[in-house]
Amino acid sequence: MSNARWALLAGLLLVAVAPLLPAAGQQVAFAVLASAASVTAVRRARRDPARPAAWWLLGAATATGAVCSAAWALAFAAGTPPAGFSVIDAAYVGMYLLVGTALLMLAAGRGPRLAGVVEAGVVVCTAMLLGWFALYDPLIHEAGTWHGMTGAMVYPLLDLFLVFAVVRLVAVVGRLTVKHVFLLLAVASVTVADVSYFTSVFRGEGWHGPAISAAGWSLFHLMLSAAAGYPSPPDTGQGRIVPSRGVAALYVTLVVINPAVTAVAFLLDLSEREFAPIDVMLPMTITSVVGMLLVLRLNHTQQRLARLALRDELTGLPNRVQLELWLARARRGSLLVLDLDDFKHVNDSLGHTAGDALLVTVAGRLRAVVHGHGQLARLGGDEFAILADPADRPAGGGPAASDPPRRRPVRGRAAENGRVGGRTTGNGPVGGHAAGNGPVGDGAVDAAGGGRADAPVTALADRVRAALREPVDVAGHRLHLTVSIGVRRLDHSPGALGDADLALYAAKAAGKDRAVVYEAALRETRLRRLAIVERLRTALLTDEITVHYQPIVTLRTGRVDAVEALVRWQALPPDAFIPAAEDSGLIVPLGEQVLRAACRAAAPWHARHGTSVTVNVSPRQLREPDFAVTVRRALLDSGLPATALILEITEGVLVGSALTTAHLNELRQDGVRVAVDDFGTGYSSLAYLRDLPIDILKIDRSFLRPGPASEPMIRAVVDLAHSLGLVTVTEGVETAEQAAVLVALGCDRGQGWHFGRPSPAEQVTALLETGTGARLIDREAP
Repeated sequence: MSNARWALLAGLLLVAVAPLLPAAGQQVAFAVLASAASVTAVRRARRDPARPAAWWLLGAATATGAVCSAAWALAFAAGTPPAGFSVIDAAYVGMYLLVGTALLMLAAGRGPRLAGVVEAGVVVCTAMLLGWFALYDPLIHEAGTWHGMTGAMVYPLLDLFLVFAVVRLVAVVGRLTVKHVFLLLAVASVTVADVSYFTSVFRGEGWHGPAISAAGWSLFHLMLSAAAGYPSPPDTGQGRIVPSRGVAALYVTLVVINPAVTAVAFLLDLSEREFAPIDVMLPMTITSVVGMLLVLRLNHTQQRLARLALRDELTGLPNRVQLELWLARARRGSLLVLDLDDFKHVNDSLGHTAGDALLVTVAGRLRAVVHGHGQLARLGGDEFAILADPADRPAGGGPAASDPPRRRPVRGRAAENGRVGGRTTGNGPVGGHAAGNGPVGDGAVDAAGGGRADAPVTALADRVRAALREPVDVAGHRLHLTVSIGVRRLDHSPGALGDADLALYAAKAAGKDRAVVYEAALRETRLRRLAIVERLRTALLTDEITVHYQPIVTLRTGRVDAVEALVRWQALPPDAFIPAAEDSGLIVPLGEQVLRAACRAAAPWHARHGTSVTVNVSPRQLREPDFAVTVRRALLDSGLPATALILEITEGVLVGSALTTAHLNELRQDGVRVAVDDFGTGYSSLAYLRDLPIDILKIDRSFLRPGPASEPMIRAVVDLAHSLGLVTVTEGVETAEQAAVLVALGCDRGQGWHFGRPSPAEQVTALLETGTGARLIDREAP
């Protein structure tokens, strides 16, 4: 048990004992608890950079309470407690004021200046009305008891201040964290104690107060100490949200209580013939104030709902509804839809509070860029939109005749070789383009890459991208952002927002951090992609999906050490259906199907020849919470040892994903190995090579392209990998000369057409049985 919990238990024990002690002993207990609260609050002030002043004030308040209680203890011990409103009472008043001010400061900066005032005002007014009829009105009408009760009368009034401050704090925060519960309990305990003390003095039972007062005052200091010592960082957003139904029920109750209590008291006064003008004036005034506050609250709610209807609450920007209203009236100009690249990683790693802070910063930068050029809106999540003025429309409405549109591949060298994760082939002519590549984006024009450099809307997109590339400091971290942009030139046709979304999708598919201008072919591509997804969904339930295998050999001996599993579908080449599977989420069942087929095929190969199998895993698969279980089940069902399975991932998968790292660490403990594909084309961070769960480094085929730096670069990567205890595999080996160079450079293994093309399992079995290392022919390969 932590020290804080032991301290809380000890304090609760003292709270239980305090009512049993004599008056002097009670005051000593109060002093001890108040001193502990003061020390805890001062410690919190020193480590809380957000609101240290509030905790300093709370420390000063509880220190004042400790001094006052010590003075009362001495007075009771000497048998000479001060009568009436003494200097000690004046100091106690200061303590209450300091505590209330500290609570108000804890709510400062959490919303509009008057946020929570209505809620707190309604509660306090109701409390005033109840206090008047239950406490002060009987006292006024009781002859001879007013004199000498000034001290006892002040404390319930001060409690109203504390109630106002703590209710406002909870209303502003909108959540009940443990810290706020402690503060609510503190105010409730001292209120009960003071009311009990008032009643005791009114009845002539003595100045030290009844047992319930002793318990309440003790608990007050203990709860303040617990709130100050609770180890939750400020503004984390954690805690139970105060339900709107509960708030509504509270308002209804308060609305009913005020007139009901007023009417009952009025009737009682009439029946007892003790009617006085103040008996009507005061309750009617309080009820009127409550009514005005509720009207203000209703008006504020209506204004807020109106703002929310057209405004985004987080950033204050117009929302999607407002944007659609603008688009309905717009006939010229351009629409830009923006989406932050990989924003999900920020929420996953730093939390939604940091993500919200980042979005507010992004909104501020976009305001500065868009000012004078159009209108800015937030569509939701990390997506924004700019309705650019007609002056920012691309000149001529299209690309320059002498400068054709620049096209980019959707996913770099796409998945034409059938790797489930959409990675490069590792095969094809060295120095040439990857087999199966074509114009990617199918008509998407890269506005940021050329061909439209003179267009104002492209300049606006470039300014947006440049502004967001500036580092952002959030939650103690420096973040570097990029943004993808879809552009739709406005005309009289409907569906501009949907078309801009298609262009945004093309920008994401083309590698992110760019702008793409919508063309009609994008819609056709999207429809074709949807059709592919539906066909693939059916194919997964049949035998249409097959797996071929490509040898990976030990370079010095030519022995087939492993084979890589590559997916095939008779209907379409891999570069056509794998991206569709990734986008739709079908990559998860497809990947599991390939994994199971590969494990079944490799089980006899490993038993007879010691051959391992490499299976590509997509980032989407690794985000599944049961991925490790899926792999274990496939190994168990096939009888393949875990040591014979290699999971192949890309570099980007390892960056910023705790779940991925956990999956891979768990499987590596079983014996499964992890290979990083296409090293040198992605993040290429030395830190992840050192710290993350990797066994094999696959060097990208681009390193084999002719050039003076090729061999030194390969040697550097091989030496680095070996120094870290990693095995190296070079992809794209096409000739015996390349294989010989790799042997001289110290590379361990090679993969490529020189050793064999992807082939069905039966041909791999024949190859392994002959042991000759003969080249395999992929009958489907061009």
